[in-house]
Amino acid sequence: MTQLLAALNSEPCDLHLREAHLFWIARSTDEFLFRRNHFTRIVASTSARNKLFLHLHCTQKEPSHNSPGFIFKEAVKRQTELDRKAFLDARQGLPDAALVASPTLPWAWARGSSCDTIWVNFMSQRLAQQQETELAETCQAHWDSKSRGSFATHRTSSSIDITGSSLDTMLPIFFGRPEWHTESQAIGKAWAEDDIHVYVCGSDVVVDALQNVCRV
Repeated sequence: MTQLLAALNSEPCDLHLREAHLFWIARSTDEFLFRRNHFTRIVASTSARNKLFLHLHCTQKEPSHNSPGFIFKEAVKRQTELDRKAFLDARQGLPDAALVASPTLPWAWARGSSCDTIWVNFMSQRLAQQQETELAETCQAHWDSKSRGSFATHRTSSSIDITGSSLDTMLPIFFGRPEWHTESQAIGKAWAEDDIHVYVCGSDVVVDALQNVCRV
């Protein structure tokens, strides 16, 4: 993540990258705080925001016989049902290209997953006023000419952009492991004419799962 951010923000940028999907699986959401400054740079940078897409997954389960933990998970589950229904209703009948890429886009839901999701605003730091103004303006632009939405020169009324007016950006965290088959197939379909490169830093279970779905 660090190298990609540095390359995308360099002048001139010589990184020939269509897009990168960054999957992070953690036992606790606290682990994501170690990269809070990176998330902020992705949110604040136009070049990074249009090419680096976050998929944050937490696999921790609530302790047994723990009432507060059970109540929290039930609250998240019920809120997820409402949020996911609203998201699916908004994008009904629309292709993936109509989704305006932003840090707040729940990619797992867009791929058909129903995993529980919580939205947090402490993963990205508050931006300076000048950066806030720039971000508010650039959020109106669709993907650049190298993105999968290159055929659209502007956002149409049928596009979905869930980037709110608040610049305390709400990032989604999904509970459970990624559905690798669904996620990889969707990425491959979006770039059917290109080779998809996969880099894994994880346990043998994760490596084996990705090897199985990436075989062609």
